[in-house]
Amino acid sequence: MPLFGYVNLGLIAFHVGAVIIDAFSEQRSYFNSANHYRRWIVYDGDDWALLVLAGLGFAWLIYFSVGSIRGRFQSAFAGDLDDMGE
Repeated sequence: MPLFGYVNLGLIAFHVGAVIIDAFSEQRSYFNSANHYRRWIVYDGDDWALLVLAGLGFAWLIYFSVGSIRGRFQSAFAGDLDDMGE
């Protein structure tokens, strides 16, 4: 049942796209309403660290999702169905 692998890959792509769109969106300055800036310009070390951790988590999910699609890993749900004889 590689369906779960495809769902994971699709949702990861959606989430990465949403983060990229948000990072490059323009924000109006609170101090001077005539100035605009991109949100990623004001990211600090904590934001970048969180993005790196999220990227590592996504890499781990992609590894297991691709393995599931190729039949290398079996989901727990599919394993339970095999144990029941179905």
